[in-house]
Amino acid sequence: MQRRSLITVGKLAGIDTSVKAAMRTVCKNDHRSREEIVDSMNELTHAAGIRITGGNAKQLSLPTLEKWLSPTAMDQVPSVRALVVFCEVMGDVSPLSALAEPLEARIINRDEARILRLAEIEEEIKELKKRKKMLEAAR
Repeated sequence: MQRRSLITVGKLAGIDTSVKAAMRTVCKNDHRSREEIVDSMNELTHAAGIRITGGNAKQLSLPTLEKWLSPTAMDQVPSVRALVVFCEVMGDVSPLSALAEPLEARIINRDEARILRLAEIEEEIKELKKRKKMLEAAR
């Protein structure tokens, strides 16, 4: 059995806390009430034909969202599907980034992806110019 570093174990142990904290921050920075957030999440799940709640619940309730956001309700965490719906409704991927953090990964949004691609292209251009100079010097 492979031994894991204490850093990896610690990051995994804090994953629920990090996700919940990121969700709370996103909610604080949003102008909508939590009731409106629940309604938007339910509208999206209904349109997509998916469920994000367990048990007999047909849709998300305000108490469930409150438990997902609560730092003390550690036995109540959203599913990955619910987290994706939350991020889509809120227009913020930071809770998914918190989920990816123990893997030393980050979720980026469309604008960040565009900036990253531009930087990659700039690096490619630099490399091509360098190769061009080398070829020209070899004449």
